[in-house]
Amino acid sequence: MPWGYAGAVKSLLLVALVAGCGSKGSSGAALAPAEVQQIRDLVKTAQAKADGYANARQAGLRAAWSSTEPGTAACPVTMPKLPAYKTFEDQSPQDREALDVAHWQMTVVSTDALFDRPPPADEKMTQRIEREMAVKGPRRDQFERQSSMLLRIADAAKVPGGFKDAAEILALANEIGSDKYWAWELVVVAAEQRQPMFNPDGFVGGEIRGKAFLWTFQDGRVACAANVSAASQTEMKLSIDPKVKDMRQHQVLNDDLKNQAYRAAIEGLRAVP
Repeated sequence: MPWGYAGAVKSLLLVALVAGCGSKGSSGAALAPAEVQQIRDLVKTAQAKADGYANARQAGLRAAWSSTEPGTAACPVTMPKLPAYKTFEDQSPQDREALDVAHWQMTVVSTDALFDRPPPADEKMTQRIEREMAVKGPRRDQFERQSSMLLRIADAAKVPGGFKDAAEILALANEIGSDKYWAWELVVVAAEQRQPMFNPDGFVGGEIRGKAFLWTFQDGRVACAANVSAASQTEMKLSIDPKVKDMRQHQVLNDDLKNQAYRAAIEGLRAVP
């Protein structure tokens, strides 16, 4: 399909806005001083590994953009099969499991962001946050969230709601520094990206063109690569405010476009010679 913005407006299914809330358990038993210290030590060790991986990842992806092309052999890393994106209530348990892997191990980053070029002067706060998260990558983002939580738990010195006991907390502290945790990350580097836009009459789909790199943290290299061209699905179901008449972005549409890019990348991945 043509790259230009003009095109047929896709069909749009509208659903009512809904809201929900939930709660988790309350704080539990006190942590022993030795357990608190063990949490701190494990997080410190994991932090050193994460910092080293971050530096190697940034340099490796920048170098790969100009010098790495996919080969012909199959990618040796087993990748998840991602479903077409749907709103949460329409996802099966299997869909949610696969999409959760994508959320924490796949990202789309623009070439401008990757190479630290100045952002647009009118960049909004949400766009800045999304750009910064894309640059550091989902593995680092999850690590920062979980390591910060673990240090807060150590400061409080008690088992918080959501954890069964100290052993479960220590298991997470061990996990965030493990080789399994830091296995791979799929990075779609977008040379061209047009975000989908909607209003109550319908939406205009977005597109992403660029390259995908499967970064392996322990090897410190791109293991597989693919050329990527992806477009939004032609039908989506959204929760919207019918009073909004101007064309604007919607998180579901943005998530769908990223998922389409991941699916195209996974299909095209080939081992790097």
